Amino acid sequence: MKVMTESLTLQQQRSQETRKRILDAAFRVFAGQGIGEATVDDIAHAAGISKGALYHHFASKEQLFQSLLKDRVKDCQEHMLSTVGEITSLPRAIRDAIQASFTSHHADPDWTPMFMEIWVQATRDDFARSIVAEAFRSCRGTVAQILRSGQGLGFVRPEVDVDAVALLYLAMVDGIRIQAQIDAQIDVSRAKESMADMLVGFIQSKER
Repeated sequence: MKVMTESLTLQQQRSQETRKRILDAAFRVFAGQGIGEATVDDIAHAAGISKGALYHHFASKEQLFQSLLKDRVKDCQEHMLSTVGEITSLPRAIRDAIQASFTSHHADPDWTPMFMEIWVQATRDDFARSIVAEAFRSCRGTVAQILRSGQGLGFVRPEVDVDAVALLYLAMVDGIRIQAQIDAQIDVSRAKESMADMLVGFIQSKER
């Protein structure tokens, strides 16, 4: 029985490694060719596996797209929550959240082009629209969660509509990312500082 358990564990590890390799390949192919133009054959070739092996993990290109975006959103959320941590200062918490939101922009130069491709695909295909909409809702929920924690601690004004502010927050982050991708002269650091000042000035409790 012990041998069977160890064998199963090794099989699960290999399965997870293959899944990650497929997702990494899908990311590169989607970013390079576009989601609409990319094929399962392209992704399987980039991952170095057979198409049958790919289908063992993902039923379709659409499922690959969904899993890729969900994994990315989850990583972003976990990073943001761990970076902000317990709120002891609203300006610091806001700046930490903004920095966490831009981490992928700096660490992975392919992500912003991929992000723009995701936006375009969501305007064309119903399946992509629903997946991307859910991803946006999930991200807004994380920002709203941080703001509600700030309200509970007295840092954020109680009358602030945290859901609306979360929407504005993501709109600013996404807008800066897109413009910086197109215009290399944009100083993202200055934009982040101004964004933080605007948010803190708007939501901070006067008692703080």
